[in-house]
Amino acid sequence: MNNKFTADWEEKVSKKAVTLGENQKESTEKIMRILYLMYTFMRGNSISISTTAKELGVSEKSISRDLSTIKNFLYDSRSLVGNTKIIYSHKMKMHHLDSEDCLQNEELLIIIKVLLSSRLLSKDETETIIRKLKRAMSSVNKTMMDSIIKRELQEYQEVARDNNGIMDYVGSLIRAIYEQKELTLAYRKMDKEEVVRRVQPLSMMVSEYYLYLICYRCDDEIRTPIYFRVDRILNMTVHNDHFRKDRHTAINEGLVRQKVQYMFSGKKRCIRFSYNGPSINAILDRIPTARIIETLSTETILEADIEGDGIKMVLLSQGSKVKVLAPQDFVDEMRDEIATMYESYSS
Repeated sequence: MNNKFTADWEEKVSKKAVTLGENQKESTEKIMRILYLMYTFMRGNSISISTTAKELGVSEKSISRDLSTIKNFLYDSRSLVGNTKIIYSHKMKMHHLDSEDCLQNEELLIIIKVLLSSRLLSKDETETIIRKLKRAMSSVNKTMMDSIIKRELQEYQEVARDNNGIMDYVGSLIRAIYEQKELTLAYRKMDKEEVVRRVQPLSMMVSEYYLYLICYRCDDEIRTPIYFRVDRILNMTVHNDHFRKDRHTAINEGLVRQKVQYMFSGKKRCIRFSYNGPSINAILDRIPTARIIETLSTETILEADIEGDGIKMVLLSQGSKVKVLAPQDFVDEMRDEIATMYESYSS
């Protein structure tokens, strides 16, 4: 505890004692100590009985009784706090709060690493979120975390955006999805053409560095899902008109992530291809619906259920290690794309 806090704490206790009477001073001190101990635990810090007793100017027995009070409260309030308890480390001679509902340091590090690798948010937004996550760590772990992520954060490069940022729209989009309200979007397409679309928002998901809004166009009776990059939204109007979402029109984000590559929309089809590279698991991970049909001495034959044209980019990235076998129209598309690539290198 720092000196300023100790001085403020003693002053407040004295004032409380004058107001309530000296006979209640000890009770007031105990309450404030318990609140201080709980806040220390909640900040991810450990507590030494001897050190804390010296800082607060009380006996070690007083701190031990305070910890017992906290332990009893946590035990009697399991319906509220879950399996949260105070653990003593004999090695460190320190007490710390252990809770299944609290993020562990390792979990926080993974979250921060995923956030940094996504490059989804601006550097300022990313630093703000990391700063908030680090508040759940002890001061020692904060120092360690800073050391681990310092260089990666310094070199952080956000993806290029077409508007001021996605955070300006996320809150409104979430509410519109939840309340099933139609939207009118002013949107800048990939070719820079600006269009206006009235849509029914269904979901949002992150794919390949971008946040996408999944929706149906209001004038589309076939109900084909379309994907809008949120960073390309120029303006948005939320209407009071509600739409109905049922099991026939709902979007399964898990299946979208498995079948749609790079969020390119298009027709559904089952493709067959061969792979002769060194790691079949790399293919199975990148195309989640891929399944092995046959394993030969020099190659593996796979099938995959996919949607859209993004699969071309995935397969082309494997170069000569992949050959599309079916359906014929997809074979032709791949052959034409490869011929165009060859011509660009031949000219």
